Amino acid sequence: TVAKTALWIAESQVNSLVNAILQEKRAFLPLKTSANIVEGNALRLDWATLQDLTPRPPLLAGEGELSLFEGFYTKVDGTAHKYDYIMGNPPFVGSKYSSESQKADMDFVFKGATIKYRALDYVSCWYKMALDLIKGTSAKCALVSTNSITQGEQVAAIFKYLHEHWKIEIDFAYQSFVWDSELKDLMAHVHCVVIGFSTNPPKLRKLYTPEGLKLVENINFYLKPAPNFFIEAHKEPICKDVPMMITGNMPQDDGNLILSSEGRKEFLKREPKAQKFIRRFMGAEEFINKLPRYCLWLVDATPEELHKMPAVMEKIKAVKEFRLASTRGATRKLAETSWLFGEIRQPTGNFIVIPKTSSENRFYIPIDWLDASIIPGDALRIIPDATLYHFGVLTSRVHMAWMRATAGRLKSDYRYSNTVVYNNFVW
Repeated sequence: TVAKTALWIAESQVNSLVNAILQEKRAFLPLKTSANIVEGNALRLDWATLQDLTPRPPLLAGEGELSLFEGFYTKVDGTAHKYDYIMGNPPFVGSKYSSESQKADMDFVFKGATIKYRALDYVSCWYKMALDLIKGTSAKCALVSTNSITQGEQVAAIFKYLHEHWKIEIDFAYQSFVWDSELKDLMAHVHCVVIGFSTNPPKLRKLYTPEGLKLVENINFYLKPAPNFFIEAHKEPICKDVPMMITGNMPQDDGNLILSSEGRKEFLKREPKAQKFIRRFMGAEEFINKLPRYCLWLVDATPEELHKMPAVMEKIKAVKEFRLASTRGATRKLAETSWLFGEIRQPTGNFIVIPKTSSENRFYIPIDWLDASIIPGDALRIIPDATLYHFGVLTSRVHMAWMRATAGRLKSDYRYSNTVVYNNFVW
């Protein structure tokens, strides 16, 4: 009913424009339905069967909001399709937030694929379904998508696969923009791209950028006016003799080992013996904004010392209960060492630190040196064996330009990756 009403509203709006142009009143009432609306999971339906439902253009309504599939068709093998457009509504769900049923949908759509499709945004399924439908035709498709599908590791994961197997090319694209809700009370800011694609692209492609429309010879899958290329994740730097960049220490403690500035003072009133085990802790926010935060770092604590600190033992017990309640076997295993961070990668000397996420408004990502007395969290990337030379290159304009071209985004903020940005950088 909502879909039908939306179509009537759109028809009314277009009729108003036509009336203004023709300077005559066109009849809008009575309301007539000219679309066939199918309610269901778009990823479990065979889209090719929709042409047999009705001679009128069908609307395919899937679950979710703020997305669109649209394709128009020409004759295939002399047989004309009975519809011009399919429209649907995929949910905007990032790879980390997919439900079990959505992961099952991805298993269904990508069955037999050799790519790591479960690491992709949910909307990637609609690209695969669309290309399955239009292969061998001159059809055109367009999708509103989460912008992360054109950034970081996802580009090579999905588009290299589709480019090699289905010969997908981009006909037109809108670079990342914020799609705000029209409801004033609902402040929903979704960062989107629009990608028009086919297997028979035009000679000139239309690229819509914040600066305006550009006619270009090619639009690659990072939505840049450049040749097609794919930057894949690497476990080690492609240039030799470059130090490894790793992720900082992961607490996995439900906040029990972390202390705010006030929390530290209150905790030491209860447990003054814990003073020697409290260290300065930094996540991305603390690093960027120079905020004081602390943690219980019990790596060198003996069992005898721990049992003489009841307040510390309370926190260790809470960490153990939190880890045992996890559905992940690896996390439950960590309950055996509940006085320690879940993953420990603490450098023994000075190290370079880069936040995983930082504002798009900065020309330079904040980068600094820290000493081994400070515990970097897993929201920071660290380089334990770096020199001033590495620091100089990483803070250069060249590296920042590379980062902006290859990094993923959190909404529109930079998402610095060691496997994609750092390991692929040409030193």
